[in-house]
Amino acid sequence: MKYFVAFLMALLSGCSGPSSNLSTTDDWVQVSVGHSHACGLHADGTVECWGNGGTGLLDVKGEGYRVISAGTHHTCGLIADDQAVCWGFSGFFDELNGPSSPVYERIDSGWAHSCGLTPEGTVDCWGCDDQQDNGQCEAPAGQFDVVVAGQHESCAATVDGQGRCWGPTTASTWPDSLESVVSVTAGTHHYCALSADGTPYCWGCVGGGEDACVSPEGRFIQLTAGWHYTCGLGEDGQIDCWGCELNGYGVNSDTGQCDAPEGDRYTQISAGEFGACAVREDGHLECWGCVDRAIENNDADSGQCDPP
Repeated sequence: MKYFVAFLMALLSGCSGPSSNLSTTDDWVQVSVGHSHACGLHADGTVECWGNGGTGLLDVKGEGYRVISAGTHHTCGLIADDQAVCWGFSGFFDELNGPSSPVYERIDSGWAHSCGLTPEGTVDCWGCDDQQDNGQCEAPAGQFDVVVAGQHESCAATVDGQGRCWGPTTASTWPDSLESVVSVTAGTHHYCALSADGTPYCWGCVGGGEDACVSPEGRFIQLTAGWHYTCGLGEDGQIDCWGCELNGYGVNSDTGQCDAPEGDRYTQISAGEFGACAVREDGHLECWGCVDRAIENNDADSGQCDPP
């Protein structure tokens, strides 16, 4: 009888709701999730990375960071003097690190390139060579307030909703209907902008991933986009994720990354290819997804959902 009770309790516990992994340390202030790795920023400015480290993705350079951004094949961050420092796989890049002299207020990493926003509002992008250059590093002239690096595109915008995108795909067409923008996030195939009143607007969803652009009702303080899915952090500190469906290539892109945890309050979130992570109010990191659901021959469970 006791074996049956134990089996029943295990079965019920497995059906209690979305599963997630919690960090052992509680001094995290930011997290950024890439393709098969993730990096987190501690309160003291040190960075830890976990997941697939086969190409130097876990080999953090230096310390004293104030912000980080994980791309597909690399990670970049801004150190205390606002210089850009990057690490990871440099095989795709002419330059892994950014220009040596400029300082940046913001930085964002894409598939094989990164972009930085200077204090003057100009944009620099780097990491494009002859094989990977689709125009995503050819930043336009002008002054901007936000910048984002996508898979093969880049976008920048001003707070009044005026934006420019550059790159080869239909996702890189900036929508005309935006009246205000406080942040922009890039997924694998789509973009989302957050307006000043907390309303999300997403575009570029193609190939069967249209649900990632169908935002739920409500107001958000942060958006983050992944592979055919989007997550938003609400004003109440709760997380809502949407998308996660069959894409146009006949592949199930649902790896549990839309099964966001419930109950706690969160201060920051980041969506990667196959999983997402969030910083809780108590300083712990919580990650979910990375479950191999009919996705063959991939690295969905690379350990990026197992924070230290």
